[in-house]
Amino acid sequence: MLRLKGTPGARAGGFDYLRHRLLPAVLILLAIQGGGVLGYVVIEGMSALDALYMTIITLSTVGFGEVQSLSDGGRVFTIFLIIGGVVTLGYAVAVGVEYLVGGHLASRFAQRRKEQALATLQHHFLVCGYGRVGQELAIDLREAGRDVVVIDPGEELIRQAEQDGFSVVSGDASSNEVLQSAAIQRAAGVMVVTGSDAENVYIVMAAR
Repeated sequence: MLRLKGTPGARAGGFDYLRHRLLPAVLILLAIQGGGVLGYVVIEGMSALDALYMTIITLSTVGFGEVQSLSDGGRVFTIFLIIGGVVTLGYAVAVGVEYLVGGHLASRFAQRRKEQALATLQHHFLVCGYGRVGQELAIDLREAGRDVVVIDPGEELIRQAEQDGFSVVSGDASSNEVLQSAAIQRAAGVMVVTGSDAENVYIVMAAR
């Protein structure tokens, strides 16, 4: 049983999560590193290389020795640099753990497996619309030994098709992208039974 979304945005949900949650933390961490280099250059008069070295060992808290003795201002600056770096790094780690524990990564792998499984289907039938007629058609095709992929924009009908054991693609069957997601190029036939004559015509035109 497969469930695929017909829109790329849905398939990229996990990446959106990382982009909106993790990327800001990474950018802030880079900004802190740049600020650390600039601060050591201005406050302590270090060279750019020494300032970069000090910033990295400070943010990483590895405990290596200072390249030179720090003034009181340099020590205060280092304290704030450590706090900023640790807080930002801790947030980034928490976001990464939440991504893993929250199922985002597992969802991406599951989605990928479903896409690969659908890519192997040959000579299957697409049933566009999972109303009463669509359900009967899908069941008859399955009883005849044929693979079936159900396409429907309704979440309730899609859930019903999943419960009935069919592969599904959620979306508008008149969309070329949705039809391609259902591997129409390798399908043996398309059954269009949405309950709307106008919609059926649009789907037939798109399928052709």
